[in-house]
Amino acid sequence: MSTAGKDIDGFLNEMIEDNAKLHEYQKTWGALSSFLNDYEHLKGLRHLTQKDIAAACGTTQSAISRLERLRGKPTYELLRRLSEAVGGSLFVSPMADTTVTLPYDLRDRARSLAKKKSVRVDELMHALLREAIDNAE
Repeated sequence: MSTAGKDIDGFLNEMIEDNAKLHEYQKTWGALSSFLNDYEHLKGLRHLTQKDIAAACGTTQSAISRLERLRGKPTYELLRRLSEAVGGSLFVSPMADTTVTLPYDLRDRARSLAKKKSVRVDELMHALLREAIDNAE
């Protein structure tokens, strides 16, 4: 497939597979980078500052700044507090290859549909995925 026909994730994944240094970086920092993308998204939606988040987490603004610049490896507890400070919840799994994260443009639609059906978003997503996989077989 040509580069023009790939989505950005496919392109980046191919680059990582073909480059040992990028592959090692992804293994070391990929999950934290992904966390920080979601964290920054929620932080922006809620118009929170580093100072706001530091106060909610019981730490300093400079510690938050270091984390946001990938300077050091945070503890699980700090990631949990950061998640809560921006209105999220932390999810950790060793099964990343079968765990799905909705793209940002689908999240509001999924929440709206779940609300209409009076179910939690995760319940809706499980049902939709099960139906799609069953129909694909």
